[in-house]
Amino acid sequence: MDELSLDDLRLMVAGDMETHARIIAHGEHHWDKLWQPHPASGGVFGGRNNALVTLLGFFRAKRYSIDVAQLQAVWWSDTYCDPPLEREVILETVGRFWSQWAAGSVPDDLPGGQTVAPWEVWDWKRMETEEAKLGEQSWLIPNVLSTGGLHYLSSPPGSGKTWVICDLIRACCFGGSWLNEFEIPQTKVLYIDEEMGVQKVLQRLRKLGMRSAEGMGYLNRVGVRFDNALDVERVVKHCQATGVGLVMIDSLVRIHGMDENDNSQMRKLYDAFKKLLDVGITVLIAHHNRKGGTDSTVKHEGMRGAAEIVAAADMAYSVEKQANGLYRMYVTKGRLISDEDAIDVTFEIRDEDGLTKVRTLDAGARSEVITQEIRSKLIELISDSPGISQARLAELCGGRKSVVAATLADLEASRIVAFDKGPRNAKLYRPTGLL
Repeated sequence: MDELSLDDLRLMVAGDMETHARIIAHGEHHWDKLWQPHPASGGVFGGRNNALVTLLGFFRAKRYSIDVAQLQAVWWSDTYCDPPLEREVILETVGRFWSQWAAGSVPDDLPGGQTVAPWEVWDWKRMETEEAKLGEQSWLIPNVLSTGGLHYLSSPPGSGKTWVICDLIRACCFGGSWLNEFEIPQTKVLYIDEEMGVQKVLQRLRKLGMRSAEGMGYLNRVGVRFDNALDVERVVKHCQATGVGLVMIDSLVRIHGMDENDNSQMRKLYDAFKKLLDVGITVLIAHHNRKGGTDSTVKHEGMRGAAEIVAAADMAYSVEKQANGLYRMYVTKGRLISDEDAIDVTFEIRDEDGLTKVRTLDAGARSEVITQEIRSKLIELISDSPGISQARLAELCGGRKSVVAATLADLEASRIVAFDKGPRNAKLYRPTGLL
């Protein structure tokens, strides 16, 4: 296992600080790039508007007053922008940024906004051109883990989530089947572990049959923070230098100091993850579900924290422990796939011949398990809420309408439940008392 120690990180930090000192000494800092021509689009900052944002960050960091900043910004635009920005745009932008700083909503050297600029409205031909540049969606695991995508795996405590993560590490390191079903090519992994610790992780990986892992890098509770730009830069550099294709983080709450319930702060955290996504690295983050669950029928609302967390995800999954000792993993958000392609698997974690097997059940066994689960669930729901409709029952059972309908028919035939006709001939179910 390629473990990065605290000493390794100190060396990496020292190297980065030397690089920053050298850049500043040689006049290569990004602020030094302000004093050269800036076209309307392109250039070192991607256009004069973005360059203005950087300039204002420089002024604020140097504690310029708003009046001086406005005068200097107009002079700078006339001197370095081609064509110069309109004076009204500059004054409005300075005023807006200084107001935000006064409110204490942004750091001193980060304006936190964009100047007002004309939108580039694409026609159909341009849309097709940009689509061609992006290419087709690629996958580490088809319809499960997207290349360069952000994924969450959430669960309540003790629901098998860590076994799922460790089995994915095993599959990536050697190439093969994750959960004994989903094929994945050999992929280098960086596991940022801020929760379990090396002893517990190695114990589980060994139980899965692993005795080495050349393709795995491991950070053992070193305090990586994704709200720290230098930490993010170090992670990205390591992944690029070593060819890492998948970064796994355990868990979300441990790698930042922001307010998890604040949408604006979680949006900034996504910007940090995007540094990895932009260079084609897949990210999978372990997260926790809300305590006590949720009454919502929206699957992803079981995840703890602000809505922006799951809003930023490409794919999100939940793992649950079932009453029969089995486990279920299913899609709670699938931005990149259709409903028909969303996985919903039942798996077991079983010790055999000194090893632990994490594997999905075959189709027949899975169907039987699902039917039994739904049967028990339907009896419970009808007993607790006599007069409940079939549509509501299907909703509470996860939307498996065909399985719910067939199971209700079996319960009717067995005289365990009966129904009365409701509005529009809806079936309203009640227990018969024979169970």
